[in-house]
Amino acid sequence: MPEEKETEKREMGPQQLEELFKGFVSLVAGIAMQQLGKVVNPLTGEVERNLDIAKAWIETLRMIKLKTRGNLSESESRFLDSAIAGLQMNYVDEVKKGPEKPEKKEDAPADVKDEKQPKEKEEKEKEEEDKGEKK
Repeated sequence: MPEEKETEKREMGPQQLEELFKGFVSLVAGIAMQQLGKVVNPLTGEVERNLDIAKAWIETLRMIKLKTRGNLSESESRFLDSAIAGLQMNYVDEVKKGPEKPEKKEDAPADVKDEKQPKEKEEKEKEEEDKGEKK
């Protein structure tokens, strides 16, 4: 096994490892922010809010912090701490808002509404035209 670790070190330098680590933390934090309802899901174009899943991702980052203690650079440690703190503050903010409510696109912030798929916009416009013709 020691030979395996030596091979891994030769293949990736410290800078590459730090970039990958920060990318991983950013990925997990982004998923948590989506589940907190703070970021639009790019696949669905909708705001999702599931605090249980968000909490699980936050706890995953906390676990990574504990498991990597003493093995991170100062920069990596600060980055991870900052991500966890930001997510925890946003989680508390969402818990204070009360029970989860399914959010319709029409109720979403303006920037979310604008991200509707063109086909959906066309269908809605056609429905409105049809309603106007029936009157």
